[in-house]
Amino acid sequence: MTLKTTVKLPSLVVLSVFLAIPLLLTWRARLFFVIDDWSALLHLANYPLWRYLVQTDAEQWFPFFHLCYYLLIQLSGENYQILVTANCLGTGVNAFLVYLFLRRHLGQGPGFILGLIYCAAVVHGAVIWHAYNLCYLLAFGFFMGALLLADDYLAHPTGGRLAGLGVCALLAILSHSFAIMSLAVILLYAFLLGEDKTARWRVGLVLGLVYLIFAAGYVTFAGVTPASSQNRQILSQLPGLSYVRYLFYGGFFFPFYFLLGGTIMAHKLLYAPILGGVGLMVLLPLIFLKGEFRTKRMALWVLLANVTFFLLVGLARHQMTISQAGSLRYGVFTLLGALLLGGLAWQTLKRLWQPQWARRLGCLLAGVVLAVQVGASLHLKKDYEREGEMVRIAYQSLEKEATGATVREAGGARELFCPLTHPWLTRGQALTIRRYLRAEQSER
Repeated sequence: MTLKTTVKLPSLVVLSVFLAIPLLLTWRARLFFVIDDWSALLHLANYPLWRYLVQTDAEQWFPFFHLCYYLLIQLSGENYQILVTANCLGTGVNAFLVYLFLRRHLGQGPGFILGLIYCAAVVHGAVIWHAYNLCYLLAFGFFMGALLLADDYLAHPTGGRLAGLGVCALLAILSHSFAIMSLAVILLYAFLLGEDKTARWRVGLVLGLVYLIFAAGYVTFAGVTPASSQNRQILSQLPGLSYVRYLFYGGFFFPFYFLLGGTIMAHKLLYAPILGGVGLMVLLPLIFLKGEFRTKRMALWVLLANVTFFLLVGLARHQMTISQAGSLRYGVFTLLGALLLGGLAWQTLKRLWQPQWARRLGCLLAGVVLAVQVGASLHLKKDYEREGEMVRIAYQSLEKEATGATVREAGGARELFCPLTHPWLTRGQALTIRRYLRAEQSER
């Protein structure tokens, strides 16, 4: 009984800390529906539930996320803070899963510190303060669950772990199509770090089955056309150097750009390769020249994983500006790799150097990075508050005469709702959304 308590108590404390941090960072924030929230609300207001669940958003098909978002809208109505709180709690849970994974490879202390940095990271701002991006939280959380179960299965194969791995992997890609390549990341992990050959192949077979189930659902409900909605030549042309550049920026440069606080700088295409290059040049030589064999394999997995995440999304979107590869929401996935590389380098340094000096240096650097992340998160919070307040004013004045927040479209045919933030949404569509939300509130 005592042993059980000592094992569980630290995990409960860590989970509580990780749940509290996002809530503190959003304390007393004044937020409102932004960006893609309005697309989803308009679809909810105009379509029956079954059609909303299976429809696509550009090339993305994520029915499980649509179900979760629908249930949250039913609960929250116009109260956006409920949606933000749900995203805060989801971020805390995901940070805890990151901690569990890092603890296995780096130890409890480094795992906790790096998990703390992940929990407070600025990349979560694009998710926490934008309710629609719950899809990334769900996808990453189920990916981490599948990765942890794969790690367990490779060490101690059981049918339950293998089944759980399959369920988590399927829910990850049904939460967001960006996570579709996370299955390949898990497969790479199994073959690079797993010792049991039979277990590795079984993991591969389960992940292959998940791919087949997803492909069947995508073709049945979405068809082939949405896959090329962001790049019409995706099925007829081979990608060129712009695709490779997209992969390189998204997988290698931007994760360190996020980690080192680059989000508060202008001209991210200038600073991303500088910060990313510095990060890689400091960490990789230490790991690959002085690290132990398993450390090198883990670092190789990180490098391959961060690029793998972008293989399909890059194929669809590499013709856009390269800045799109640096969207904060992608950092929810790739920041894990940057943190793990830092932890592996520190582990190698501690073995080569005096442990107490390595610990002091590690704590100092981690403290600086954590402070930078908190500062950048608070800076981003102000941007979302400003945009949310602008939309709130337009929303509250919908039934009045046109104000400065609403203007006539160029042709004079339609009156726009809030052109500075939602230039495509008409005032009539916004009224439809409000009637839908208030009807849901009255029913409750």
